Amino acid sequence: MGLVKRLLTLAVVLVVSTAPLRAELRYTMRIESQRSAEPAAPAANPLLALIGGMILSTLAPPGGVDITVTMGERGSRVEYSQPYAAVPAGGVLLSRPDGSIVVLDPSSKTFWRQPKLDLSDVKPELTVTRTGEKADVAGVPTERATLDLRVPIPVPAGQLPPGIPAFVVLRGETWLAERYKQYATITTALGGVFSIGLDRLSAEGMPMKSVLRGDLFGDQQIASTITTIAEVAAAPADFEIPPGFTEKAPPSSIPGIARP
Repeated sequence: MGLVKRLLTLAVVLVVSTAPLRAELRYTMRIESQRSAEPAAPAANPLLALIGGMILSTLAPPGGVDITVTMGERGSRVEYSQPYAAVPAGGVLLSRPDGSIVVLDPSSKTFWRQPKLDLSDVKPELTVTRTGEKADVAGVPTERATLDLRVPIPVPAGQLPPGIPAFVVLRGETWLAERYKQYATITTALGGVFSIGLDRLSAEGMPMKSVLRGDLFGDQQIASTITTIAEVAAAPADFEIPPGFTEKAPPSSIPGIARP
């Protein structure tokens, strides 16, 4: 199961979200799986197909998931309308500038501190190619760009089973907004997805809509689309643990994240 846990850790890398001055940026986003626009080759190894399905269901659970993100220099706050990995429906994930992560469960007035992931050995290679194609997403002007992503599987050399490639190769596209580019840069500083190799994307703009596909996902693709977006003045308390919440141990098993 060590290989499976390490491969599931790639779920953290694969999200283009998805998944950001004293003002904050707040947006709502829909994440879902769809039928892929491109035919996929059969997985080289049944284990790879199984892992791909697990990653897909973690990132884009059946029925999709809607999130509301508030981000700025004080950190980011992600609110989930449906259960997502270990976060319950109505739960909140807080990311701080120091890299710490806290999950809030308002229904039980509890919280836990999420152990940090060591992704120092995961160095994705991302190529972003602008196409010049323009489109509005959530009323914001964007430019379409294609994505080619190679993510090394975090397993020591010589320990990969036969048929498991050294890299996961994904393709896709994204629609980048110049208007909110500074918030994408702040995401890098917060230690999010961009900080482990996708800072190349943040330098191009704010991803308003993204699609990722590849043999790992079979005939499916992961789509994320921002539906509303605006700059706001969030309250400082939005990035803190509310009074009266009791700390508890984190779940013993979180998809894609193994307890240390």
